Amino acid sequence: MDLQTRNFYQINPIDEDPSDFRRTKFKKSVALQIDYMHQVGATTASEMSSPQSWSVDGMSVSTGGSSADGNASTSIISEDAIWALSGTGLLYRGLG
Repeated sequence: MDLQTRNFYQINPIDEDPSDFRRTKFKKSVALQIDYMHQVGATTASEMSSPQSWSVDGMSVSTGGSSADGNASTSIISEDAIWALSGTGLLYRGLG
């Protein structure tokens, strides 16, 4: 979540944040992200974009997933985690 929040809590100690709301929402987003990655069975972005099937020397392996166009990849970032950060200011991308 550091990338999404532009390392806010790497620069500012979370326990010194005067906003209980922001601190709580960030912790919730981290928990949601961990749960999401557990559900999809991945710990890295490369695992999320691995092929649905592959074959080597006549042997074919399929993970059982499918998509409408056959090439869609799942995002490594949980939409629920992003929604948890909504309204905290941690997703702000402007100047200042």
